[in-house]
Amino acid sequence: MGLFGNYQYSQRRIRSVELLDTEIVSLPRPTEQFNRQHAGAGGIRLQPLKPLRVLFSAETGRNDRPFYPTSDKDYQAIQARADYRAAKGELSASYRSFTNTNSANLFVHSSTGRTWAVDGGWTP
Repeated sequence: MGLFGNYQYSQRRIRSVELLDTEIVSLPRPTEQFNRQHAGAGGIRLQPLKPLRVLFSAETGRNDRPFYPTSDKDYQAIQARADYRAAKGELSASYRSFTNTNSANLFVHSSTGRTWAVDGGWTP
């Protein structure tokens, strides 16, 4: 059995200069924005039987001011995997889910992605 976990904090500064083409004399308008993101992840690895291994992990994160409407704001990621390895064969199954909820001032963007997979192999 194994446990793992982590916490991440990041802060970034985004600067840009806006120029309008409609004005006769175009003056640059500098703008600046700070983003702070907090994320935590954890999981467990199990080997209940010698040929069987199971992994489960989850991550969640919060970003206070995402720059683009499709950027990660409030997201959750879940992953599960099971592997069974015998002398001449192998079978594995996995599941992944990622959900992002982003509601910026002018746009609302939410996305959910899920992946299921099964894989097997045999060597004579």
